[in-house]
Amino acid sequence: MSINHSTVSRRDFMKGLGLAGGGIGTLAVAGPTFSDLDELLSESTAGNKRDWWIKDQDEPTVEIDWSMMQRHDATKIPQVSYANYVGKDVANAKGAKQKEDRKQWILENKSGYTLKDYALFDAAAYGWQVGFSHDFFGDTTVTPYGMGKPGDLGVPIWQGSPEENSAIIRKAFRFLGAGTVSVVELNDNHRKLIDGVDWDGKNIVFEEVETASETTTKRVIPNKCKWAIVFSLPMSEEMNKRAPTLLGDATTALSYSLSTLFQIRAQRFVRMLGYQGLGSYQFVNNVSINPALAVVSGLGEQGRLGQCIMPEYGTMARLGSIITDLPLSPDKPIDAGIWRFCQTCKLCATHCPSGALNPDDTLSWDRKYEGNHPGKKAFLCDGIKCRTYWFESTSLCSICVATCVFAKKDKAGIHEVVKATVATTPIFNTIFKNMDQAFGYNYANRDPESWWDLKTQPMFGFNSNI
Repeated sequence: MSINHSTVSRRDFMKGLGLAGGGIGTLAVAGPTFSDLDELLSESTAGNKRDWWIKDQDEPTVEIDWSMMQRHDATKIPQVSYANYVGKDVANAKGAKQKEDRKQWILENKSGYTLKDYALFDAAAYGWQVGFSHDFFGDTTVTPYGMGKPGDLGVPIWQGSPEENSAIIRKAFRFLGAGTVSVVELNDNHRKLIDGVDWDGKNIVFEEVETASETTTKRVIPNKCKWAIVFSLPMSEEMNKRAPTLLGDATTALSYSLSTLFQIRAQRFVRMLGYQGLGSYQFVNNVSINPALAVVSGLGEQGRLGQCIMPEYGTMARLGSIITDLPLSPDKPIDAGIWRFCQTCKLCATHCPSGALNPDDTLSWDRKYEGNHPGKKAFLCDGIKCRTYWFESTSLCSICVATCVFAKKDKAGIHEVVKATVATTPIFNTIFKNMDQAFGYNYANRDPESWWDLKTQPMFGFNSNI
């Protein structure tokens, strides 16, 4: 007796949706054969293998000129140096008004800014803004259950092949809370994605030394730390849809708090294997440009909004990375059709209230301001306009993240078909963007307080099955 739930072929299923023909039938050739949708879905969960329509390739889909690229000065980004761009008086005035507006809106019981909304944001932010170590080396506290290094136990360090090491890293990191994990080898080009100056003004240098070190002026990464482990931490789509409010802020804050705690645990795991795991404060980016590392390592693709968009979570995740001397097997960049889709979609730019995102059709190498990282032909964000709107809304905004068509509940079978079509047949991209809006997935600045009335809420809010 057949155990299949149906015997409809994928071609017939797509015909029933009116999607077969006009080039989309090539999916039947490009991908494996399945008896039903359950087989299609189960295929993507086998081991660490990703969906069949996500193709590895040698270079990222966004065009990069490595000769133009240089190591970034993280003190130039608006979260750190907004006053340097607009002047101290303007920055102080906007900060004071933001504080007063937030107080007044709480007193007015404004939707999205009530006291219970603020309480939830404040709770979610603990561990990110305050509460956890944000150390370059991770939390090195010795506990009865965690000695620190193999030598403390009187045993040798872990020895495995790069492939074995990558496999255990993925298993361990997933168990500790990561959504997706990828690896990039830090060759001469990829080192340009490690900040030259960290967010606190310390220089980051590579030196021919055995162990990492830190002084009052610099952080030293040993040359033998040649791999970066890049990871994502999913966040709540339902709550992010309430941006820009304190509720929208709460999902950002919780994701950063979880990723900070995750990073500490991940660093301890790597250290107990006998190797170095280096990172930094999650408020900005670690010691690296994590979206860029995520793109070159194949975690996702460059998006119009300046973030890495992943096939699994879209924009609905935060990113981190750990630099290590544990030998690893690097991953390749991917092509899942995401960057091509972004070039025609424009929803994030259309909904951006500050005008920070570029709605043009033409890609550009030109930077919007000093904080943009040079060397990629893309749609660059004006971070000063973005940061200014944060003050006006008294929150972190995130509207661009919420509007992205890839940041949706996506576990229905039809979503898998749509993703595969986007990856292989871009002629339908505009149709799918319009479908996203027509079927109610669009960002509509829905009533923030309705979040409190949701009947079910998954753990941490990011299970897309709900």
